[in-house]
Amino acid sequence: MCHFNRFLLACGLSLVFLPACKYGRVGAENVKAGAFSYREPYFSYNFKKEVSDSLKTNSVDRDWGLWGHNIRKIFDDMTPPESVYASINGERNRAQYCFSSEYLNRSLVKYIEDNFGNGDEKSYRFMIMPNDNDLVCLCENCLEAGNTEASATPAISELISTLADKFPKHLFFTSSYFTCSSLPAEKMADNVGVIISTMDLPKLCALSDKQNIMDDFSNKVAQWKDKVQIVYIWDYASNFDDYLTPVPVIKGMQDRFIFFKECGVDGIFLNGSGEDYSSFDGLKTQVLASLMIDPKLNVDELIHQYFKNNYPCAGNLLAAYCISIENRTMQQNKSLNIYGGIREAIKSYLDVPEFVDFYDKLNMLRKKCNGVERTKLDKLMVALSFTRLMIANVQGAKEYGCISVDANKRVKPNHDMLSIIENLKGYNKFNNLKYYSEYGGELSAYIKYLEDRILNRPIYKNMLIGDKSFVVKSKLDEDYTDYKMLIDGVPGFRMDYHVGWHIGSIDDLLIMFDTKNLNGAKNITLSFLADSKHRIYPPLKVEIYKDNTFYKAIQYDGIDADEPYIQFFNANVDFSNSKQITLKVYRTSQPRAQLACDEILID
Repeated sequence: MCHFNRFLLACGLSLVFLPACKYGRVGAENVKAGAFSYREPYFSYNFKKEVSDSLKTNSVDRDWGLWGHNIRKIFDDMTPPESVYASINGERNRAQYCFSSEYLNRSLVKYIEDNFGNGDEKSYRFMIMPNDNDLVCLCENCLEAGNTEASATPAISELISTLADKFPKHLFFTSSYFTCSSLPAEKMADNVGVIISTMDLPKLCALSDKQNIMDDFSNKVAQWKDKVQIVYIWDYASNFDDYLTPVPVIKGMQDRFIFFKECGVDGIFLNGSGEDYSSFDGLKTQVLASLMIDPKLNVDELIHQYFKNNYPCAGNLLAAYCISIENRTMQQNKSLNIYGGIREAIKSYLDVPEFVDFYDKLNMLRKKCNGVERTKLDKLMVALSFTRLMIANVQGAKEYGCISVDANKRVKPNHDMLSIIENLKGYNKFNNLKYYSEYGGELSAYIKYLEDRILNRPIYKNMLIGDKSFVVKSKLDEDYTDYKMLIDGVPGFRMDYHVGWHIGSIDDLLIMFDTKNLNGAKNITLSFLADSKHRIYPPLKVEIYKDNTFYKAIQYDGIDADEPYIQFFNANVDFSNSKQITLKVYRTSQPRAQLACDEILID
């Protein structure tokens, strides 16, 4: 018996062999084999067919003919006619589709017939979902169907009804998300369903103490169940900006599963780290799969059993840490940011001394393990080393930090990080451990940043480090109230705005500090991130005031060839004839613009 089967049996679950349903061999659809008929934890661990077969989980790669925002794939790399695209202000826009298009309809039919047949051998699911933007086609046919500037539901519903009628043994899904949030006008066929996004719900936490939110969501599900036969939930189980830092999701998900089941939800898709490795993805896959069968199982027992079966040498240590952060998260029960950085993790559930102690103990213990367990621990240590180094970035010159600062304000690298970086370099031994985030954060680039900008950076002096008079007077974003990071000695990472950058989206940046400790200083340097993809723009200008009197403006005057995404503002300043300096950093007027500032350096 394989260890996946042993795991289910140990948890009091029998293996469920699922018969064909009325739509053909859809797998779990409409089979009362657990709390939810569709169960998918979207982690790389679940991608293995032997795993999903044993856990009786589903897979977008095997159970769906069309998934997500992927209508483009039906054209098989051919360029469709312009009529396929949405009509926006009287012109065709390739960023969105016209769901009344006859060509789109015929292409979908051909795609299904050619690749999946009529459903006699196996029934597949197809998601008819617009591209991820707020554009809606308002051509004559879409307007006749009922489209408005905010809703594409009418035209999409008509298209889905046509497909559902032609292929009664397949399942077709619309989505309750963005321009598809409104309900269809009429009740749809029995082989039509909806996937409801939980984007508006608190993330990665329990819902049972949030009654108003629960009532609203329960009403939404009930309204959809009046229109379609099947209701799935698209929920989130990862931090998509940091796959490698452990994120406690299991106990919060258990609470959510109980609630979703009470609402009458039929299936769960948990959006995780996908093909990329994430810390404890095996644990999350197996335990969450079990909870999707029976949400009332004892989570602590499931965690202990998983580690006992898979990590006989290190299991107790791993289980104790995972349960600890799960419990801390449940005690606070606050929504976690699914696009968050290490600072937010530390504010919520990640206790730094506890993690460092766990990291050091596991690093020693794994050397006593062997075989398959040693290989798995080596992989986990790569991920945890990323977290340990991110902590070092945040800590700066504090305990566990990446630098030290002497009495003369000279910044030196902490070479204790070398062994941790060596652990991180082990990523290249594993196939799915190249990236640490959804948007392609490369571990190789992060390592290069640590080596070039911290470890191998020449000792330098910054007379502002530790200056008690340094203060920011402007309004600060909730997650960036610690303005001392502007003088912590840790340089920003140009590829990741979470590392070293102080972000502001509310106000211009207004900084003040005294000059009494700046004897002999002659220069000031400020650096800013340029990352338009995340709406981060350099400032329009920087102004310097001496004792509230304008002194000079500094404007960026060219691109640094070595750091094309970082813009430096430099000026010679005579600090000797003033008591206080004020810096005014003006944000650009771009919509929703953010300002990311790195070190303010004076020497």
